[in-house]
Amino acid sequence: WLEGTDNTTHWYTRPGQKVLDIGSASGISLMEITDLGGDPYGVEPDPNGKRLAKLLGLKVHQGFITDNPFPKIKFDLITASQVIEHEPTPTKFLKSIRRKLNNQGQVVLSFPNYNALYRHIFGRRWLHWHIPYHLNFFTQASFRKLAKRTGFKIIKIRTITPNLWTILQLRVLFYQPKEGTVNPIWRKTPIRQSRNLAPQLALFDQILHLVAKLSVWGIMPINRLIDLVGLGESFLVIMRKSETS
Repeated sequence: WLEGTDNTTHWYTRPGQKVLDIGSASGISLMEITDLGGDPYGVEPDPNGKRLAKLLGLKVHQGFITDNPFPKIKFDLITASQVIEHEPTPTKFLKSIRRKLNNQGQVVLSFPNYNALYRHIFGRRWLHWHIPYHLNFFTQASFRKLAKRTGFKIIKIRTITPNLWTILQLRVLFYQPKEGTVNPIWRKTPIRQSRNLAPQLALFDQILHLVAKLSVWGIMPINRLIDLVGLGESFLVIMRKSETS
């Protein structure tokens, strides 16, 4: 909770549940679902994810939820961490999820909060614009309308701000990548070791290492307060099928 990592949707798995994780990537989420006592299935468009799944003995459909993967199976829990913002048609996305869900099942989603305090503060330099990969954004009000329209009832909705995201946000303020180049905030190599980046960015990277060490006393309490008033960076939403649908 203090680190702001409790927006990881598949961590809501309960023993015995049949779980579909949308955007299962390398399969780590599916292995964690197994550790939590669930029976995991994954959906992942990247062919590398499918190859890894085969090596690890995991059940993964290469493609999208709109393909109706695992057609004979209904799921107790369907999860999607930071996925819906990438979907060109979120209405179709949620309707496809609903078709795969047991009548008593639940859906757990996480996605950026358009009404986040940091968006209001940083404007065009907000971390989550992430163009062209993030295609749509939601406020709490707009997502409630979408959920109702697609046959869901929201059980719980809150905001969560991972502390790591705040550190990345600070880095974004000091560097705007050119079109066609990789944003160095995602680099594994520390920025200060790169010869191709501006000296001021390298200096700021060193400062951020210090900020990260002090985050327990600085970033954590600020982010938890922001989350408490509903202005955090990411939504966590738990839903089930509405009784009237």
